[in-house]
Amino acid sequence: MNLVLDGANIARQGVDSSGNGTQLRAALDRLLADGHTVYPVIAQFRMSGKRAFPNMEWVNEYREHPSVHFVQSPSGTDDDAFILDLAIQIKGVIVSNDLFRDHKERLGKDSARYCGSKATHRMMYSIAGELFLPDPKFKMPVEEAVEVQPPAVEVTAPVKEKKGSPKQGSSSSKSRSSNRQPSKTNRSHRISSASVRSSILQHGDLPMSVQKLSTYLPKMIEKATGRKMSKAEIRSEAGFGNRSWIEIFSGMSPELVIDRSGDTPMVKAGAMKAKKSGSSNRNRGGNRKSAGDSESARVRNQDALSIVFKEIIEDGRYRLDSKGGLMSRFLPWMKVEERMILSWSYVCQKYLKRTNVRLARMNSADFFELLSSIPWPLGNESGKIIRHHIDENELILWRG
Repeated sequence: MNLVLDGANIARQGVDSSGNGTQLRAALDRLLADGHTVYPVIAQFRMSGKRAFPNMEWVNEYREHPSVHFVQSPSGTDDDAFILDLAIQIKGVIVSNDLFRDHKERLGKDSARYCGSKATHRMMYSIAGELFLPDPKFKMPVEEAVEVQPPAVEVTAPVKEKKGSPKQGSSSSKSRSSNRQPSKTNRSHRISSASVRSSILQHGDLPMSVQKLSTYLPKMIEKATGRKMSKAEIRSEAGFGNRSWIEIFSGMSPELVIDRSGDTPMVKAGAMKAKKSGSSNRNRGGNRKSAGDSESARVRNQDALSIVFKEIIEDGRYRLDSKGGLMSRFLPWMKVEERMILSWSYVCQKYLKRTNVRLARMNSADFFELLSSIPWPLGNESGKIIRHHIDENELILWRG
């Protein structure tokens, strides 16, 4: 959720008019840990200079955070007006103990959201030492889509042409590339809670703080599925609604667990991950037993991958592609190249559940060795997997 913070109100809560920047920092830490995007609004002269709030040295470091957007109201202006107008524009919730009654008439119908004691989009809070405590009875509203203001004039960037090439070739090339673009979109699958969990397990450097994990989640989704999505789009498509990120990750147990023992809640791999056999078998049984265990693990991994492929084929979540099939009717000697195409993220997700091994982290040579050790997965057909390629979210297998 987009949260607009009344910086002066938070910095002055429970202290004198000089304020305390530590309280504003505590608010940012708590709200970022819950997975929100924050817009602290504060007057320019309160950020730096003689009239700045004490303990504001941390501001420059927090500017680098991708979910923090400081908004400075110009000196001599009403920062409350900036707070309210920004909240309306980004469909956000205001964090403040100010009731904003002076702005009821100006806001009109939006006053019910932000003004008065019954405002639906204003979250009150308390400060206890260095702890920021949001109102426990406040119900976070459903996140709304933000309307992007279209530009007044559309500006099209000029097409760069190669020297010596005619304009027609450039336009036709552009046409071809635009025609190919939808195919990538069509290949991408819908994001679910399970695919979000799988993306975290494949590409997350666990343990990670809730704040950091939610920030980098879009990158993990892109690596796993090839889709570029914002956090709001992930929330909407996966059905997370307006729950906080800590609630979302808590619901992904037992694969993911939340460790609240420290100052910052941490997301860790759950019990399934911890069931891995001892890395060195604790030296019991010597090298002979270690080699036997290694061979046993290799066979288990082969069986697991064969089962994963069969389950995906039974679900119909694959497609076949052959090159040279039509010509081979007339030229029997011509080699037919048969390929099977599967969803890479779906394969990784199912394999992870069976083995606790991340295929996405396996190097290409080891993965091919595993593939080449199992038969061609479709039916009872003979043949082996002789080659593979991963293209965005597609695993392509060649039969030989």
